[in-house]
Amino acid sequence: MSTNTGGRMARRRANGEARPYKFRSTWKSRDKDGNPVIKSRQRWQQQIYVGYLPNGKPRKKTFTADTAGGVTAKVRAWRKEIKANNGIDVDKKTTLGSYSELFLAKKKQIVDPKSYRMYTNIIHNHLREYVDQPIASFTPSSISHILSTAKTYDRRGKITGSAGISLKRQIRSTLHSIFEDARRDRVIASNPAQGVPIPQSKDAEYLALAQSRTAFSVPEMEAMLRAAAAMPDKATGVRMWFRLLTGMRQGEIIGARIPDLRLYTSQTTTYEDREVEKVCEYFDADGNPQKGKIKTMEKVPVTTKAHVGEYTVNWKMEDLQKDHGCGKPSHGVWPCGKKKAAYCPDAVWRIPEGFDMIPLKGRWCLTHPKSLTGRRVPIIPILAQALAEHLKQTAKQPNPYNLLFHHPDGSMIQPREDMADFRTLMELAHIPHSETHSGHETRHSVVTLLASMGVDAQLIKEIVGHSSDAMVEHYRHADDSERLRAMETLDESLGLGQIGWAGK
Repeated sequence: MSTNTGGRMARRRANGEARPYKFRSTWKSRDKDGNPVIKSRQRWQQQIYVGYLPNGKPRKKTFTADTAGGVTAKVRAWRKEIKANNGIDVDKKTTLGSYSELFLAKKKQIVDPKSYRMYTNIIHNHLREYVDQPIASFTPSSISHILSTAKTYDRRGKITGSAGISLKRQIRSTLHSIFEDARRDRVIASNPAQGVPIPQSKDAEYLALAQSRTAFSVPEMEAMLRAAAAMPDKATGVRMWFRLLTGMRQGEIIGARIPDLRLYTSQTTTYEDREVEKVCEYFDADGNPQKGKIKTMEKVPVTTKAHVGEYTVNWKMEDLQKDHGCGKPSHGVWPCGKKKAAYCPDAVWRIPEGFDMIPLKGRWCLTHPKSLTGRRVPIIPILAQALAEHLKQTAKQPNPYNLLFHHPDGSMIQPREDMADFRTLMELAHIPHSETHSGHETRHSVVTLLASMGVDAQLIKEIVGHSSDAMVEHYRHADDSERLRAMETLDESLGLGQIGWAGK
């Protein structure tokens, strides 16, 4: 027997996709005497495939009821809900905790180690109270509550106080990223964190003004330059000059490498007004031609040579974490027997695939800077002279990592050591309240000095590697000579010629 289908093959539906079907529902129970028994009854069920799970497996929706009509009513209500959610089947079972682990696994492969550490800390420490909550149940109000009640914890997990603005921003950013991934995976219809404003301080303007005051003044910069030039340890003095006259970050300074430094002789030609004698012809009183000399002012080209340089910021020093590489733990114990991954003999770096790094010692490595890798920082003549002398004095010292600044035995200078040296410098320069200052303030100082000398904001941005649009609202590419001239204004402002470098 055949059925006329108009020349088209009828599509065969999957079992349970088109209509409810009967099945036996079984469950364990006990009889009146307490003995275990298995009971069953007839029910109705319908399954509909609705896409794929985040791990790539097919995802299906199952509806059950005591009658076929009950199943149909549930399906109709579900379709109505999908229509209200713009065609998205909201997953009401996936929890924040289960989805966060998928989120972390993906982020580990694409973000830098510092960002991954931040995500891990936020999820495991600051969101642990909410990991069992379905991800579809979060609303802007519930996220605002999470931010307003956020706490800080010590290493033992003990609450130490309320979260500050910076931590709240990290929590909000992490939740926004998680929910955005869930939205793209069609687990939720919309991102609830989108409607939550970024946490701001009530005294934002006051804090911005206070931050601008952290820059060292010109007299303080001059005092520190003089103190650094007179330091008994000339290598430390050069490092302090490098900090004060480049505006680089601490990790970029102690992670600076010799191959990225270029010292060269620059020749410039300027024109000066000078008095010159010229031979000219004239007629005397009798009309006879005569020759004589006269003095006049003319612009004369003057060529000068100066030792300058350029440093290309390709690396920074950073501490990275490791994971156990010995296998999976059993009852909380790793196969290697070590609790900390750093002591595991098969430890692996917690970095994404293809991450470029140079291991130094322990947890310390050289990694690429967070912004504008390869930016070029001009080295003004007086600093170029100091660096050339420094390289000459340290040429015979061990230097396995080609570091520009290192200990006499070739070992790296750790951040705490560099900070201690800077505090010593501030004490030698008699900087008031030196304990309240940090080395990062020299970046603000360089920016402030350059801006006060009229240097273009985009030039400042290129020199110090600043990525904030608040500093500059327009874009213009600068060549090497413009950057060098911009940095030479530091010489004029600070009077470096009078200070001099006593590093020989």
